[in-house]
Order: sequence, then structure tokens, then C-alpha cells
Amino acid sequence: MKVTSAKPIKTFTTRNIKTMLFSSWRTSRISKRTTIFYLLCIVFLGTPFVSAVTVEVFKKLRKYHVVPDVINLPPTSVMTVRYPNHVIVQIGDLLKVDQVVAKPFIFWPAKRNGLYTLIMTDADYPTPLARNRSEFLHWMVININGTQFRVPNGDVKVEYLPPIVNSTAGYHRYVFTAFRQIGREMIDDFPNLSTLHLAERADFNTLAFVKKHQYGYPLAVNFYQVEFK
Repeated sequence: MKVTSAKPIKTFTTRNIKTMLFSSWRTSRISKRTTIFYLLCIVFLGTPFVSAVTVEVFKKLRKYHVVPDVINLPPTSVMTVRYPNHVIVQIGDLLKVDQVVAKPFIFWPAKRNGLYTLIMTDADYPTPLARNRSEFLHWMVININGTQFRVPNGDVKVEYLPPIVNSTAGYHRYVFTAFRQIGREMIDDFPNLSTLHLAERADFNTLAFVKKHQYGYPLAVNFYQVEFK
């Protein structure tokens, strides 16, 4: 058996974070204001602010256009997504519908007594080929408590709906994002949705929702793909 040494994992440094942010700004992927905000966070909070995410992970988020389609900034950590059938999602995994039917267990680094929102969307609605595609909302949990951190801890705003079998052809990206809340949320302007509500889940926009509720930068992200034929 041939044994090869493992390649060292590259993590973010102040220099390559700034390089990627300015590159995104020049290509109009993120705004000048957002770039300045993030650089200020690095200056005052240090590189540990984003050091939990490796360069390889961020490159995958850019390669599959999770940045900027769903989020416009690199997350501070990779979310753990584990299904009851022992499938553990790795960034960009290609999975089958029957592997992700049940509601997964979700984990990410949480601060004591912090409150968080979890969002899961199909980033390729109604079809991966559509230029004006939006997102389809599959799951939303708000007021997740960091002290007793686990999902389904929290208030389920939108019940978990697995990838829909008869989705349009192509590769669909299923993206999990987590954000820290300013305080306890009610979100009266958004309906509670069961698995019977499909039309109301369409044309969701994570960036717009986050901006409206002032959640700020993404704390944790993960995603997988499903190919429909």
C-alpha cells in the first residue's frame, strides 16, 4: 500500500482574506460598504474571526457560486450537517434524494446564550439554467439557543422539506446558512409554513431576508448538490 503524506491545510491569513474580498469587490460580487465592514472586523477582531474556514472551502463556495448567490461574505465556520442514516455532508457533496429525506442534525460553533437562525434553501429554483433564478425555502428555525445548542432546539418557522423528487433537471445546490440574531425574533412579517405549503416557499432570497432582519455576516455554511434528470 502506497502511503503519501497529507497536504497541509491552508487557513485564512489577513493577506489572502483581503485579496479575496477586494477581488469580489472588483467583480461587483459584494459592495464597497460590505468589504470595508469585513476588513474592519479583521482589524479589530483579528483573523480568528474567519480562521475556522479554510481557503479550500471558500474556493468551493466561490466555485459553486454559493458566494455570491446565497451569501456575499465568507462564513466564520463550516456547519456540520448529519442525517440520521449517517450521511455527513461535506462541502459540495453530490448526494441522492433518498439520502436526505429525514431532517438532519445541525451543529456549528455557538456562543453561550446567543440566539441564532438556520436557513436551508434550494439555490437553483426554478431551474439551474434560469438566469433569474431565486431560492426555494426548505427549512427555517429561529431563536436557536446557543446554551442548549442543537436543532430542532428553537422555534420552527418553516418545517423541514427534503429535496423535491420532481425538481427540474440539472444540479441543484441545497445550502444551509446560520446567522446570529440581535435578540429574540418573532418575524411576524413571514408566515409559518408546514410541509403542505409549497407556493409560499418559492422565490425566497436569503440575502434580502438577512438584510431586512439585520443578521449581519454568515456564521456557518454548508451545502450539497442533487442531480435531477
